[in-house]
Amino acid sequence: MLDEQKPTIKQEISGNTIEPLRVDYKMARNWVHYCRTHHKGYCKLQGPIKEHTVAGFKLIDCKTRRIVPGSQEFEYVALSYVWGENSARTSIRLLPNPAPRTIEDAIIATTNLGFRYLWIDRYCISQIDPSEKHHQIARMDRIYADAIVTIVAAAGEDPHYGLPGVSRTHRHPQPSAVIGKQQLVSSLRSPRDVIMSSKWASRGWTFQEAKLSRRAIFFTDDQIFFEC
Repeated sequence: MLDEQKPTIKQEISGNTIEPLRVDYKMARNWVHYCRTHHKGYCKLQGPIKEHTVAGFKLIDCKTRRIVPGSQEFEYVALSYVWGENSARTSIRLLPNPAPRTIEDAIIATTNLGFRYLWIDRYCISQIDPSEKHHQIARMDRIYADAIVTIVAAAGEDPHYGLPGVSRTHRHPQPSAVIGKQQLVSSLRSPRDVIMSSKWASRGWTFQEAKLSRRAIFFTDDQIFFEC
């Protein structure tokens, strides 16, 4: 029989609370940096993937908001998100101002992750040249695999929802309580359950986009998750 007043095992449980108003970009940058520095295999994919020549490949310059020709010199971030029912592909040289909230937040997140260029299919795939459009869609695997990291908008129903914790869209508060001198914080839902129950995961092509990526940061209503 154990003496309840003198437990035989002492175990401390520690953790961090989730800030509902902002993303911890330092942590996210560390995730990406560690993977690029230490991981091998698919994470270190090199060779043909770096030599891809996707006809008409373009990127969004997050500083100028212009759609610019892509280059092997440019490291870029990709976005995977749910378009919504009424979204249509466009052919433009400059992003609308403002763009849908998820697009605006992806620009903010890309910049805070330390990168300048962002690839978003809706704006970077031309609709003027059918041959170019077909070629780029056929090479989506290379486009996502060549991105340094893919931002996954795994929250909301459409591109107007935003990325929780980036700007206007707040994350769900983490339940907590203070009892005496102790602060108790609840654990959050498992990453898999949160992601798989999202609208994003219900769309076959968006789910495939994350699988094609070497690294992904999932933005959910609770927190961010990293996968590589």
